[in-house]
Amino acid sequence: MKHFLLGVLALSAMVLPAAGASVTRCADNPNVAQPANAAQPQEKYTRRFSNGAIRVSVMDTEEPACCSWHLMIQSPAGAGKKAAPACHIVSDSKTGGFSGVDFARLTSSYDPKKGVLLTVPVRIYDMKKSDGSSRPGVARVRINSATGSVTVEK
Repeated sequence: MKHFLLGVLALSAMVLPAAGASVTRCADNPNVAQPANAAQPQEKYTRRFSNGAIRVSVMDTEEPACCSWHLMIQSPAGAGKKAAPACHIVSDSKTGGFSGVDFARLTSSYDPKKGVLLTVPVRIYDMKKSDGSSRPGVARVRINSATGSVTVEK
């Protein structure tokens, strides 16, 4: 089923509505932020940006089956901070993940004042329908290494 969803994502149109994504700290989302949830193979589902300072990985909790896909972002805690890298989880909502993540179609851009912008095609579970269907969307995530912030952009 998950391979089918990834295939559907790959065929989705380039212009998709923004997903109502949510960002939480890894410490606040321990059920997702576990090494065992890293999608495999990690070489396929992990990318680095900003000369390796930002790491983005796909996480798959397997349950609930409708929405088990998340992104984990590890990035600098902020300029001048000697803390461990910041860790954030990007999900469809604070309680559930995406129905799918088309990581192969992830794109990035950089604005020196704002940081790295990731644009990730996703599938969003439609709770209003009883057939388990999902709709295409795009998660736009801004990572600012200077401030340590990770935010969702509309």
